[in-house]
Amino acid sequence: MTLLHSVRMLDIQELAEAHSLGDYEPLEHLMETWESQLPKFSEAISHQYLVHAVSSHQLSDISPQ
Repeated sequence: MTLLHSVRMLDIQELAEAHSLGDYEPLEHLMETWESQLPKFSEAISHQYLVHAVSSHQLSDISPQ
């Protein structure tokens, strides 16, 4: 997971220092990268943890005869 690795490896101190000196480019680049990776991350979470939601929805469509 590239996004997770990016979050874990982020040097927040370095990023904050650059931002305080008026250099917004590193933060902007980081946010653009994360924004492009979030849909894939969300899909991975859904497939891992919300797979049961489809089955229960299908069961609710079954009507007794």
